[in-house]
Amino acid sequence: MNHKPNIMKLSYKNCFIAVFVFAFFSYIPTPFFGLSEIKNTFTALADDTIIISGKVLGPPQKPVVTSKAICADKKLSIRLDWPTDENSESFDIKRNGELLATDIINSDYEDNDVSSGISNIYQVIAHGPMWPGIAASDEIAVFTPTACIIAKPPFTQEIRTLNNVPLEKYGNNPKIEESRPSFSGKTNIPYAKVEISVSGSPQIYQTIFANVNGFWSWQSSETLDLGEHTIIAAAIDPNDSNNSSSSSFTFTVYKEESGNKDKEKDSHTKKSPSSGTPSSIPDEVELLEKSSENPPFQITAIVGNFNHYVFLGEKLSLQVDFSKKTSELEDKDYQIFYEIINARNEVIYVDSQYLNVLRTETLNKKIPISALASIGEYRIRVKAYDGKILIAGENFFSVKELPLVNIGFCTLSLSQIIGSLGWAVIGILLFFLFLLKREYRKTDEEIYQVNEKYLKKDGFFSNKKK
Repeated sequence: MNHKPNIMKLSYKNCFIAVFVFAFFSYIPTPFFGLSEIKNTFTALADDTIIISGKVLGPPQKPVVTSKAICADKKLSIRLDWPTDENSESFDIKRNGELLATDIINSDYEDNDVSSGISNIYQVIAHGPMWPGIAASDEIAVFTPTACIIAKPPFTQEIRTLNNVPLEKYGNNPKIEESRPSFSGKTNIPYAKVEISVSGSPQIYQTIFANVNGFWSWQSSETLDLGEHTIIAAAIDPNDSNNSSSSSFTFTVYKEESGNKDKEKDSHTKKSPSSGTPSSIPDEVELLEKSSENPPFQITAIVGNFNHYVFLGEKLSLQVDFSKKTSELEDKDYQIFYEIINARNEVIYVDSQYLNVLRTETLNKKIPISALASIGEYRIRVKAYDGKILIAGENFFSVKELPLVNIGFCTLSLSQIIGSLGWAVIGILLFFLFLLKREYRKTDEEIYQVNEKYLKKDGFFSNKKK
């Protein structure tokens, strides 16, 4: 019994020696081949250099923009060019401080919506994946020639991007995974009213407004079901409701993103700061399923604050119009939701009330924002829900610092005044204050000497003995 472990160890040793001997003598017929193969292998590893090439992207470069006014065939346009930057993925264009176009992938842009004899200020903003992810060009002023005779262009409206990607990149059948897609477009009418409808499930009807450059953007506030959807964007001239233009396309949602419904539910169940009670849209939304393309009514949200500016400490003045009512509108109360959305598309305020839309034409509401919003860009969205269909109206506003100077057409805050004056001007003011103080002291000393002189003359002071 005591010798069995030694026998096992011996047998393992014998097997190992046998395998080694077999492997060694297998090379005897061609010993030089085995040795040379090993030598060549180690020589290759020692002498050869493996090169791995790659490029590390940097932050977006500041675009250096050149411009040119083009007048040809009774058409006037402004062409902008800037150098190609491999660190930038897309570009945004601003005209006179407002967005004109987004997600431009080329290093040039042509603005066809200009008038003769005016000056426009342009800025190009580059976006890239590396920090800080953004770089803005200097603003450039472009004057259009007054001698250019142009024909009045027809009313145009087009949808340009889907989920921040130009439509031409998708081909004939856009397919997306995002179930709450975003869109942007352009019309050549400033502040045009844009009526958006999305078919499929759910059916969505929403009214928004373009900015002064005719640019608009919109993101679905509801989760779209898988399958085909058609979006129609109809722009209407604010000065002539009969003048309109529309565009449309069909896209497919082919994969639902996980967690979208939970995120949507969380965004709708935030508590209203004013009431302290949750206002939410039920999960089991029964949406309208019929062939009609028109909703039973339309919502238009109008911001009453001057220039859509709301100063900290003030209230958002909101006017809600209920129009285009059809015979399908029932005489009952509908739940109206009010939402404020920040630049990150986060709902930061929710409130609601019940209202008989059939008996209401216009609703005025004041919303306090001082405790809700900081300085920045926001949107106000008004929704109506009756268990069958969702209808919404949306508009934009800006929260500004409370001005020190406000004379209607001109508002200046403390930061703007300091920024406009600059430290050089402040230094000059401090220098004049120093001179003023110096002159005051000199005058005070002269008055003291004169008084002392007359007091001595009257005998109140006597000359000191040496």
